[in-house]
Amino acid sequence: MADAADTYEQEPLGESNAPTGTAPELDLGQLSSSELEHLSALRDRVSRGDVHEWSGDYKRLRFTRWLYEQGKLQS
Repeated sequence: MADAADTYEQEPLGESNAPTGTAPELDLGQLSSSELEHLSALRDRVSRGDVHEWSGDYKRLRFTRWLYEQGKLQS
C-alpha cells in the first residue's frame, strides 16, 4: 500500500494549468452588496489562514486512514 502522505499530496501545477500572474477581469456589477461583503470576508479569512482547501470530512478520512495504517483500527 502506498504511503498516505504520497497518496494524498496535491499534484504540482503543470504547464497547462499554471497561473499566468494576471487576474481575470471580474464584473462585480453582477453581485449583490451582500455577496460582495461575503467575498471580502472570505478573502480576509483566507489571507489569515482560517480557511483551508481540505474539508473537515477529508481531514477526518485521512486521520482514520492513518489510524488504520498504524494498526489502531481494524476492518
